[in-house]
Amino acid sequence: MRRMILTLSFLFIFSGTRANAAGPTVAERLDAGLTISLENMPIVDAFKQLAMSAEIDIRVDDEAVSALPYGDRTKVTIVLDDANVRMGLAAICNQLGLIFENTGDHVAVKPSPPLRRIGRTATWDEIDTVTQMHSAQWSNTDDVKRHLSNRLRFAGIEDNHEASWKKLRGAINPNREGPIDAALTEGCDALNWTWYPEGKQVVVLPLEDQIARQLERVISIKHYGEPLAEVLRDLSQLAGVSIEVKGSAAATLPIEIKESFTLVAEGVSIKEAIIQITLTADLDLVIRDDRVILVRSDRMGPPSRRRRMNNSIVGAIRVPSSNSDFTYDWFIRESDLTPEENAKRELQVKEAIEAMKKDLAVVELND
Repeated sequence: MRRMILTLSFLFIFSGTRANAAGPTVAERLDAGLTISLENMPIVDAFKQLAMSAEIDIRVDDEAVSALPYGDRTKVTIVLDDANVRMGLAAICNQLGLIFENTGDHVAVKPSPPLRRIGRTATWDEIDTVTQMHSAQWSNTDDVKRHLSNRLRFAGIEDNHEASWKKLRGAINPNREGPIDAALTEGCDALNWTWYPEGKQVVVLPLEDQIARQLERVISIKHYGEPLAEVLRDLSQLAGVSIEVKGSAAATLPIEIKESFTLVAEGVSIKEAIIQITLTADLDLVIRDDRVILVRSDRMGPPSRRRRMNNSIVGAIRVPSSNSDFTYDWFIRESDLTPEENAKRELQVKEAIEAMKKDLAVVELND
């Protein structure tokens, strides 16, 4: 029976420190002695109890818990005697594919990189895969290498399994020590690859393909008249990938876009949200190494043609539920319409804009 699970829907902050009280640093508190027994306790209460016992701030990121199978119904049992706070945190995190770090003024609990790269709620097989990869130790022996090779599935890599495994094996320092997941990450980094768990397997793929997967995550985002840098920072956090405007593109952005940008989107992928930015700012999306770069557009043709190239959302059908308590919104993309229908739609948009201009022309602004 599983005794540990975790899920939160927002950032939980648990503080066991007294306001304005000078005392040990977070690092010192992590190394302080701890004896604690938590029996079948909801994870929120468990972190709160640990924070109070250790007099330390613990902040659990919402993404850490949304990635796990059971949500906030997760319960945990830990019994530690003559241990320390760091061991208490590790007892929870290591069994769930989570990590924690000292940020200087608090302890942040986050999903481990492999868990985050799944891009959805993980299954228990995938949690087990992450924890097993972390607990098993690497050694340059045939048994360890065979065990790892049998878990791997190469995706988007031209070579066959044997040739790909040979490359990967050769990129891992044979004399290294530590967990298998770190050895696998070392080899992947050297080849510009990465990995994530899929069931009981480990998928190895090019880094650019993984970034493209992360951009498919469905989100809702609302920014009204904010600096574009803030909008991109929010999207970067949601994607787990750096998204930025670089070089001449940043230097030539109109001031109204750079300082006051509005992006409102619900139920769309991160990529679709970025595309809305590129269309407005006349930029192109490029995946380069481990990040997304927005560069000056070299696309040809009028804006209407560029929109069709990106297959943007152009409408929605709202259907009430049978009891009228809520509604379903079905989005319509340009590809859902025929060329003739798209032409008529664009004509209607132009006519509506002209009508709006006439209405606005008679409006008097008061000083």
